[in-house]
Amino acid sequence: MSNNRRIANIAKPVIMSLDDNIIEGAPFMDWLKGEFETVMYIEKLPTKKYIAHCECGGVSILDKAKTGTYTKCPVCNCTVRLRHIRYRSYQQRRVVAVLENDNYGNIIERLFVCYKATTAYSGTLSPPSVLYVKSEEGRYFLECKSGLVAKYHKTFSTGAWRAGPCNYHGMGWGAWRADDMLTRTYPGNLATVLRGTPYQYSALEIACKESQVNPFYYLSQYKYSPQLEMFYKAGLVRLGEELAGWNSYESSLFIYEDLSPRIRELKTFKALGIRHAIEFEECRDLGYYQLMARKACKEWNIPKDIYPKAIEFMTALIKRAGIDFEYSFLKNEQFFKYWLTQSEKCKSARNFISDYTDYISDVHTLGLDVSDTKIKKPHDFYTMHAWTTKEIKAQETKIYDPQILAVYNSISKLCEWEDEKYSIILPRESSEIVEEGIRQSHCVARYCERVARGESVILFVRRKNALLDSWYTMEIKPDMSKLDIVQCRGFDNKDLTPEDAKEIERVTEKYTKWFNRRPLGGYQSEIMATYYKAVRKKNGKYLSNYDDKVEYVVGKEICAEMDTNPDKTAVKGLHIASLEFAQRFGDTWKDVAILEVTVNIHDVIVPDALDQVRASKVKVVREVPFAEMGEWGKRHDKKVA
Repeated sequence: MSNNRRIANIAKPVIMSLDDNIIEGAPFMDWLKGEFETVMYIEKLPTKKYIAHCECGGVSILDKAKTGTYTKCPVCNCTVRLRHIRYRSYQQRRVVAVLENDNYGNIIERLFVCYKATTAYSGTLSPPSVLYVKSEEGRYFLECKSGLVAKYHKTFSTGAWRAGPCNYHGMGWGAWRADDMLTRTYPGNLATVLRGTPYQYSALEIACKESQVNPFYYLSQYKYSPQLEMFYKAGLVRLGEELAGWNSYESSLFIYEDLSPRIRELKTFKALGIRHAIEFEECRDLGYYQLMARKACKEWNIPKDIYPKAIEFMTALIKRAGIDFEYSFLKNEQFFKYWLTQSEKCKSARNFISDYTDYISDVHTLGLDVSDTKIKKPHDFYTMHAWTTKEIKAQETKIYDPQILAVYNSISKLCEWEDEKYSIILPRESSEIVEEGIRQSHCVARYCERVARGESVILFVRRKNALLDSWYTMEIKPDMSKLDIVQCRGFDNKDLTPEDAKEIERVTEKYTKWFNRRPLGGYQSEIMATYYKAVRKKNGKYLSNYDDKVEYVVGKEICAEMDTNPDKTAVKGLHIASLEFAQRFGDTWKDVAILEVTVNIHDVIVPDALDQVRASKVKVVREVPFAEMGEWGKRHDKKVA
């Protein structure tokens, strides 16, 4: 017989034989009433004061009152929740657990959904009526020896007890079950029920009071995490909740990350940075990350008034990078103090840490020295971060520069315009487009590829007295015969002021008139870009390094089959690149030669790797003399000699 079947057979007669004596007695009912809020109804008087009717039957006059707030009843001295008399009906719900023993030392949990309905009537001095309703939803049986649980619920239709957890109430996201809710556990008999069981010292009483946890859920976790007892008895409530992974439909505490493996490794309070009894109260509401942060910050030499900020910073840092994280060039205390110098621009420690780690990654990519104070702690971090971002993006998009320059040489005279107040400028290279996107806080930096392929034309609209300052960015279609403005955007894709909107409208009207009337001057839609290719020069012939057979001839075109999928690299096609890449590619060859080639921009495929591009047809213009290639050329000239 399986364990589940065995437990079910033991549990069923016990479940069916339970009576309601315990929940009908005065001790239980007195406790239950204390778990609900006491309500006091208020009604405004002509004197601008309020008459108040409390559940206790007392009537009083209040000078000030506001619905939903709490105050003291002058008659019964209880804390009461104020409700306006027009909202005369008020219903509260509580999920309640009651534990009992069977005759063999096992534990039964009974789950009730309890309601308190309070009703008052305007214009009468009679006290509000109060009604309590209890509905039993589940009966669970725990065999203490094995730790196995059998669950039973009462069916809606017949009221009979059936195997399984509690029923769902409602539908969709609003559905709830009693065993998933915050639970109030009746404390009157807890010590008696637990006495003599393996859970006698489990601190269940504390957990039920502090965290309103379902008792059986707690006991199931206690089996695997006995540290729960230590944490709850020490008053470390939040840490106990994180260890149990406690979550509830109604709870404000949602623990998405499973911290229990890390918390189980903590064997002593010293590992939490707690050395004195007085510190436990301070740490009551601190979770794992906050406690680790507190432990780290205790060793710092910082004033007490910024200590909470230090905890906030280290908590964010540990969550992101772990408790052992520390930059080799910047101690965590220095890192925190640096954030304080920049916190006016970034008040969130989490966002600053994220931005700083991205910045350091860019710094490494650019080969900058992180030991330099100006690099690791720039005076204006966000200005420096914007610069590194621009440089990284410019490097990534540099592969498009030959095509963008070709577009510029082909259409600049047809697009660039100026009058006495304004200038419209065509960018020459990708870095200019990237910088415009960063300055303007919009997405034009992503347009480098489209500009390089001749699919879009990007123009910078500037005031003539401030040519270096970005103002508006314009995109037009590549048809040079008639102006078609796709979009014209200011900073953050917005007009800075209504006056700016009117001004840019006047500028675009003047530009449109000029564009549509200027002569094309023999413009050709075929735009040729200049690239380079490293080849081997043998007996006066230029041969491909790939197979030593494909020959390139100056002044002639060469064609090849090409794979057009940008996801692939090192595939069919004529592979060409920037001059710098071609030099690096052939740097170790003694017989290297660099050829200058031209290619139609519409025939260029840029792979995702952003290194060599490929085409199906190129024309060889010339061999680039070593004398034109600086130090690289001098070095290879000596090799040939």
